[in-house]
Amino acid sequence: MIRDIITTADPLHAAFLQMKCAEVPREEAVYKVLAADLIDTANAHWERCAGLAANQIHIGYTAFAIKFGRQYLCIINPLILAASAKKVWSSEGCLSVIGKTSKVRRYKWVKVRYLDPSTGEYTVRRFIGFESFVCQHEMDHGNGILI
Repeated sequence: MIRDIITTADPLHAAFLQMKCAEVPREEAVYKVLAADLIDTANAHWERCAGLAANQIHIGYTAFAIKFGRQYLCIINPLILAASAKKVWSSEGCLSVIGKTSKVRRYKWVKVRYLDPSTGEYTVRRFIGFESFVCQHEMDHGNGILI
């Protein structure tokens, strides 16, 4: 289902976006619907959406969709296992913070463990460059951090 993306323009939504999110329960009925909603909503905003966190669609779980090639990959309960020693500057925008871009220091690559909703199993993937920056940005959302 395509959901509305909430923004900081509404003070109640701004407060929600700054709250730490909960882990997604490992119940197929929960994570499959969440993944579908994230991907449907991200696809509806394809032109300007590199990633979309669950709290941006008013769901307080640590999950996000990230553009990976020509489709979105859903990441549930991510945990960074390793990261590059070096950080670089990234210029970032956010669908929930309209009209603002910020420079943020990000790891060049991250190795992330997450629940893959397509298999129901935990997996590990390395994200490099732009995908690494998006992954870190979306993980910040799960911790209530906005650009």
